[in-house]
Amino acid sequence: MDKKKKTHQWIVPEDHPFFKGHFPGDPVLPSIALIEQCFELIKAESEQELQLVQIHKAKFKEVVRPGDILQFHFEQSALNIWPVKVKNQLLKEVAQLKLELGQAQLI
Repeated sequence: MDKKKKTHQWIVPEDHPFFKGHFPGDPVLPSIALIEQCFELIKAESEQELQLVQIHKAKFKEVVRPGDILQFHFEQSALNIWPVKVKNQLLKEVAQLKLELGQAQLI
């Protein structure tokens, strides 16, 4: 399969549920919420029922706050590995991820 490069923008909602516990008075988006957003964008783009199989790489470089504008740059490789780079509105790299996704198994 050829690599398909995609870019998506996401404005971090001021009322995102994670901000209630991380951290009152100094809200920070936790890394798991960023991973979840990456997964949801890829899943929507692929139009398939996918599941997260493994996180091969996760490097977080910048703090994400309410109202930040994030750009998600990702591509699919032949092995269902999705390298993702996330940049903020200042074009600073927020995160680098490498997610392995597979077909969701119905039980």
